[in-house]
Amino acid sequence: MKKALYLITLSLLFSCGTSTTIPQRTKEEAKKENTLNLDISSYPKDETIKEFEPPQYPTGKRGLLKFIGKTTNYPMSAADKGMQGVALVKFLVSKEGKIENIKIKKSTGYSILDKEALLTISKLEKLIPATDSDGKNIDCYMEIPITWRLDPVIHKYKLQ
Repeated sequence: MKKALYLITLSLLFSCGTSTTIPQRTKEEAKKENTLNLDISSYPKDETIKEFEPPQYPTGKRGLLKFIGKTTNYPMSAADKGMQGVALVKFLVSKEGKIENIKIKKSTGYSILDKEALLTISKLEKLIPATDSDGKNIDCYMEIPITWRLDPVIHKYKLQ
């Protein structure tokens, strides 16, 4: 019911190094991914690494977006007060693919929304770790902005 009343829009951004290796995809895969409007990139913990394959969610970008959409809840108390914003969540994907050191890099200004964003990322499954140009697994930081936006058509009556 919460998700029927309120929209949680998600966008993914993984801060980018200048020479990230882009994985090869078929035209069909690229077309599907482009419809998501996601700009995904990442940066290694070791800044001396220039070329790498970024970490990936096991079912790809579409799967990650679906997971976040299903896992994230818009707290009713925040929605009732009209709280909206973007939480930029930064975390480390270890060499083993584990999610570690989850932090808010940019706050929404509302601790209740920030806590929900942290909770969502903490539920992420193990990722496929990033690899360097030699094929060795490396630690890699990722950043995901989660946008909290109320549906103005549905919510305008509650705010008046």
